[in-house]
Amino acid sequence: MRAEVGVLSRNVVYRGNPEDSFPNEYGATIFMHSPGDDSLKFRASDVEFTDVGQAFKLGRYALHMHMIGAVHDSYIQNNAVH
Repeated sequence: MRAEVGVLSRNVVYRGNPEDSFPNEYGATIFMHSPGDDSLKFRASDVEFTDVGQAFKLGRYALHMHMIGAVHDSYIQNNAVH
């Protein structure tokens, strides 16, 4: 017997514009940037990202950590990206 298990609800939902994101392939993004000295800390856990990311745009992912150093205290875990 087999089963698939998934989390059906999330605590936080980060959503792009549902009317424009899908047809235009131009959704919301979260862009983190610092001088590279590990001064930025980003933590995302149990978040649902919907209508995110931008097609055919380099570096416009749903979540983008851009040159923020070694990211010792940052993490992205247990998220759902649509």
